[in-house]
Amino acid sequence: HSVHWWPLLYKYLLICFFLPGVKPGECPKYDLVPYFEPCADKCHNDYDCADHEKCCYHGCGRVCVAIKQDKAGVCPYENWNPLWEACPDKCYNDYDCPHHEKCCHKGCGRVCVDTNHG
Repeated sequence: HSVHWWPLLYKYLLICFFLPGVKPGECPKYDLVPYFEPCADKCHNDYDCADHEKCCYHGCGRVCVAIKQDKAGVCPYENWNPLWEACPDKCYNDYDCPHHEKCCHKGCGRVCVDTNHG
């Protein structure tokens, strides 16, 4: 007798224990909003979702949403600027920024930057 189920079990174990459960790309930022239904997770990690989706928190549980890839370009290097005041982020990911701008750390807080002109 040969065991034909072993390769399938091996692949299953490999997927379950060695994949991190995170696909590349960004989740959109959601502000907390009041819900009138109980919050529930529709997914637990990215691999519960279709190929072009990630499992993201949406203010009341986790759901599958379309992946937002980073925009082209590289953020300029900025030295950390320790200020005594708070530096609120003006963006959270590239898709918070208009056109071709990227969301970059600018020493104290994140802002939209045109990476074509530094």
